[in-house]
Amino acid sequence: MTTRTDADPRPPRSPVDTTLRWLALLVIASTLVTQAIRGAWLFVIVGTAVCAIALAMWSVGSSADRRRERQFEADFGGSLDAVRASLDQARLRTLRDTEGEVQAVRELRREAPQVSLLQAVELIRSL
Repeated sequence: MTTRTDADPRPPRSPVDTTLRWLALLVIASTLVTQAIRGAWLFVIVGTAVCAIALAMWSVGSSADRRRERQFEADFGGSLDAVRASLDQARLRTLRDTEGEVQAVRELRREAPQVSLLQAVELIRSL
């Protein structure tokens, strides 16, 4: 049996989650506009800079996630069984049993960095 990871490993966003994100954006924008009308330009400048930095960090993180997913698909064809076959299972099992699951997951991700954290945990638990 081949384990496929065609679906996004992250859970889909619920409508409530999306609504809350838009509401937060609206509150931030209205606060910045209100402060600009009041003449609190320092608050507006700092608030805008913080929002821009947060947006840039989100963008960089998202592109890294997409790149890792594309690399996983290219290297292993999206199959966790292909990853499992390429690893030293006995060593990872011993590491898991002696030093713990976290160490084994770290080692697996060191050997195959294109595997997501969720996939690595699933693989280690299945050994």
